[in-house]
Amino acid sequence: MKFAPIVPTNGLRVLERVGVGYHFALGQELLRDQDYFKYYRALGRLGHFIIVDNGAAERDTPPFEKIVEVALKIKAAEIVMPDVLMDGKATIEAMSNLESMTIVPARKRMIVPQGRTEDEWVTCLEKQLDMLDGIIASIGIAKHLEKNISGGRARILELFKKWYPRTITKVDIHLLGVWHDPFREISAAAAICDIRGIDSGVPIAWAQRSRLLLPEAMIEEHIGMAWNEPFDLDLGRKNVWNVARYASEYN
Repeated sequence: MKFAPIVPTNGLRVLERVGVGYHFALGQELLRDQDYFKYYRALGRLGHFIIVDNGAAERDTPPFEKIVEVALKIKAAEIVMPDVLMDGKATIEAMSNLESMTIVPARKRMIVPQGRTEDEWVTCLEKQLDMLDGIIASIGIAKHLEKNISGGRARILELFKKWYPRTITKVDIHLLGVWHDPFREISAAAAICDIRGIDSGVPIAWAQRSRLLLPEAMIEEHIGMAWNEPFDLDLGRKNVWNVARYASEYN
């Protein structure tokens, strides 16, 4: 499994020594911050795999066409299609705009099924696949499912594997964010099926609080990253490396 750290502009140098070639860039920041944009554009030109998010998780969603435009400029490998947190019906409505479905190249589409229940999530997924004729690059599994669904994302993956046995071998799975414990969430998901990657700002959030992130730590609290809050770069690198190394054990 590959790990994509979410890193604010003031910490991008963290990426220079950890050998990460898998990235998760925030679309809203690419649009508003030239330094952030230039950094990921350089990585894109080097052939790094970059996923560009739509801002839904931060409830900061610029016009989708603007996100697509900037994502293509940095040579993004995938673009997260429109979604609405915990709302399957609204997610389908957000995707129903013909332009939003056609401006993203088919093999760059990451769909994100949403819902508060298992049935709502599955219904959303079925409609998304139908709308796009099943032609997508990947499926993103949102982190809030860890909290809202009994059994978390592992349960959702069990359902997906059971109901879509053919699709799961053809479509990559990416875990969008971490709710509490990156190590537990990585191992739980990997026990169900192959997961291509996971992203998180947790390693940087811990560095911002001067805390070392280790697999042995019992992580019960949800710690959010403060954008551009100062932190020790070496500690940030250690935290990113610890999660990336742990994830790589599930390749």
